[in-house]
Amino acid sequence: MHGTEAAVFLPLALGGAGGLRASGTAQDRLQRWISGADHATRAALRLLDDIAAWETHAVKLCAHLSGSTPPQLIRLARDWPLISAPMAEAETSASRAAIQRNLNWMTTKGIIREITGQGRYRFWTAIV
Repeated sequence: MHGTEAAVFLPLALGGAGGLRASGTAQDRLQRWISGADHATRAALRLLDDIAAWETHAVKLCAHLSGSTPPQLIRLARDWPLISAPMAEAETSASRAAIQRNLNWMTTKGIIREITGQGRYRFWTAIV
């Protein structure tokens, strides 16, 4: 988002279960929902700030790398909570070797981390 688009959803789950609980009077339920919406919105804004700071840091660390693959992987990790090598290959049009090389480098530098702990079917996420 660039600040001009309206949100198309409300991330209630980020605010805890209170806003989703269906017990009590209608007034109690509405108050919990509004409170949950407020907490969730604040949590989402903090997360977006963290992701923006992560992206700035990642771009600086990768500035000396050649090619278009590192910036594309940074954007991909910014936009998606999890990325796989096949997904990165499809989204960037880079070779599997280039994707693997850059994912490994970014993992070593602490920009992203591999979360599956497997040799195959691996997924990475930004270290926010």
